[in-house]
Amino acid sequence: MDKSVWKLFSKYHYLDANHNNNATVYVAYINDNIAGFISVAAFPGLVHNRWRVHRLVVLPDYQGIGLGIKMLNDVAEIYKQIGKQMRIITSAPSLIYSLKNNKNWNCSNFGKGDKLGGYKSLLSKSGSKKTSSTQSRYTATFYYK
Repeated sequence: MDKSVWKLFSKYHYLDANHNNNATVYVAYINDNIAGFISVAAFPGLVHNRWRVHRLVVLPDYQGIGLGIKMLNDVAEIYKQIGKQMRIITSAPSLIYSLKNNKNWNCSNFGKGDKLGGYKSLLSKSGSKKTSSTQSRYTATFYYK
């Protein structure tokens, strides 16, 4: 998929308009109309089988019909079938509620996000300084089962 499609969705993303060029993009259509966007990227670090949702956006005309969850489940299942683990970190209340009540996802963390948007510091546990929270929003981390 041409990554320039992000321009159609960026103004509806709740955090910012930036997009990682290394992320793989998937787009959903309803009746030949573009409706949803999801991109995934390799999770940084030493474990090569972990992937994360980078951006998930459903256009306003298609919100509230379960398209975002459908896209999440479908893409996560594709990655699971090839031995990859999918995770998402979000601060969107409606998405947290939906994932909390979805049998396919486990919540592993809930709390204030750090400078990395909810990711814990990749530094070692042996006394290295962890990043501190500069944002007041809560984030939730979910793993696909």
